Amino acid sequence: MSLLPEGYSSSDFEKESSNSQFFGLADDGDKNTIRILGDAEQPETFVMGYQGWLRDSNEKKTFPATEKGYADCVEYLKDEYNEKKKKVMPSKVWVTQIYNLTLKCPQVWEIKQKKIREDLEKFLGNPKWGDLRFYDVTVERSGKPRDPMTSYTLIADPPIEPPTAEIMEAIKEARIDCRVVLSGGYPMGALEIAEIATNDQANIERLKSITNG
Repeated sequence: MSLLPEGYSSSDFEKESSNSQFFGLADDGDKNTIRILGDAEQPETFVMGYQGWLRDSNEKKTFPATEKGYADCVEYLKDEYNEKKKKVMPSKVWVTQIYNLTLKCPQVWEIKQKKIREDLEKFLGNPKWGDLRFYDVTVERSGKPRDPMTSYTLIADPPIEPPTAEIMEAIKEARIDCRVVLSGGYPMGALEIAEIATNDQANIERLKSITNG
């Protein structure tokens, strides 16, 4: 088991506060050390999707990583154009649970930057590193807020060892379910909700109302 499904390639699927359930780095030079704990075989811990942002309302929506999900995201963005008057298209995103060792708390990381996803794939494919769950990764930001040239550096930190019992207990208590982002919900504390939900529209709307409440 590992973060990504067997055979996955990125070529096939192309300021958060310190108490936020979502991981983020706010300013130039900020860095956190994290343990990525997503597993493609456990979808509550990791999902892939397409994401669209509406600039005027500052709203976002995440769609499944399927042809229909992509088409629905294109429709969602049908009236969106960037500052250069170019049509805005869906962005690819990974959503994974993590433990933030710097902040000492579980979080969810929405990985929107292609370069970060490619770097993580390189760690996964490197026999010296492999499964992301077995070592820490330090993420550092270069670029101030709204800087279009912002970039991120990822460093894999030894040693190779399983996450501690304390980390796994904190993750368990957080009850994260990454799947709920696909229905407009918030992952933290959502696991028991998703476990009782079905695919009918009434329960989907109930899920959204509870997780947004």
